[in-house]
Amino acid sequence: MSTAVADDVAAEIVRLKKKIGATILAHYYQEGEIQELADITGDSLKLAREATKVASPVIVFCGVHFMAETAKMLNPQKKVLLPDLQAGCSLSDSCPADKLARYQEMLRENGRHFQTVTYINSSAAVKALSDWVVTSGNAEEVIRRVPAEYEILFVPDRHLGRYLEEVTGRPMILWNGSCMVHEVFSVEDLRKLKRQYPNARTIAHPECPANILALADFERDYPPSSQLDQIILVKTAADTSDSAARSAIDRAAAAYPSVQVQDSSEAARSASKSIDQLLLLIYVLLALAVLIALIGIVNTLALSIYERVRELGLLRAVGMDRRQVRTMIRWESVIIAVLGALLGLGVGVFFGWAVVRTLREQGITEFALPYWQLAAGVLLAGLAGILAAVLPGRRAARIDVLRALAAE
Repeated sequence: MSTAVADDVAAEIVRLKKKIGATILAHYYQEGEIQELADITGDSLKLAREATKVASPVIVFCGVHFMAETAKMLNPQKKVLLPDLQAGCSLSDSCPADKLARYQEMLRENGRHFQTVTYINSSAAVKALSDWVVTSGNAEEVIRRVPAEYEILFVPDRHLGRYLEEVTGRPMILWNGSCMVHEVFSVEDLRKLKRQYPNARTIAHPECPANILALADFERDYPPSSQLDQIILVKTAADTSDSAARSAIDRAAAAYPSVQVQDSSEAARSASKSIDQLLLLIYVLLALAVLIALIGIVNTLALSIYERVRELGLLRAVGMDRRQVRTMIRWESVIIAVLGALLGLGVGVFFGWAVVRTLREQGITEFALPYWQLAAGVLLAGLAGILAAVLPGRRAARIDVLRALAAE
């Protein structure tokens, strides 16, 4: 749009605003040209509060649908206009009122006693199904006021809900919704910016995923004392006994039910347990892969023998005995198994190296190869090849020479 046209459009907006007696409220997300024309700018909470102070009979709300609905609820006697009725919010859209109502009914049918706490970034229909409506600024206070005998169903933002679980220690049923804008923030991009500006402070809204909040210095709308630390390491003084230090830390953490206190040996066992569970899953998948590979080798050899009947008959006719035929099939099977194992191990080593390179900035810097285990894997592949050749080898050795020579 040219400057002259933009000026004409702006002048027409100002003329219409005076004609109908309107006040324009614009969200910070709007383009600069829109904010310049607005009487009031701000975030959704500020605009909702300012809407109650507007004297004019008409409010033009330059924002998304739920914001205009909120302004109307706070000003039922005023006319609220939304320039674009399709201006939606991915977070609000993730929690349709009909689905929430069905989910609430399902919980009640299962004997769950709960109260619904709804983040203000939701539709009016969802707010009507709620016991509490909160902003990100007062959500912690409200959560602490919900009677303990009730469970809490928090909608629609699962990231804000998870954060509130951490800061209040109150377990909640979380609706699986989120804001698309906050979802697309990249951890790697944030790390790069922090390296580029090492003295900068990072502020994040609690609607962000946990991996973004973990890199933030402050989460907006919460005091620094409520920041989420995943791990805190405590170094005791030389003259302090382990039992005294543990007792003092336990007392300090008593007010935070979600905090788990561990000494170094307990932390090591906990980490080892998690790794062992992951390794067990990997070994189970590996065993399944080996079984499938054995079946594949047996099938391949069986088909090969079927297609090589005449060739095997000729070999028997020129003097190869049954033992030699079985040995030949066995070596074919071993070669297939060992080559497959070497290829698989090579690909696995490459991906392991790539993962270590990717996670370098998270403290994983060493890449070590378990040579003996790799050698054992190749050896086991050879033994598996011998096992897979048993049935195909017997079948090949029992081929009738005359019928084989007559085969096409």
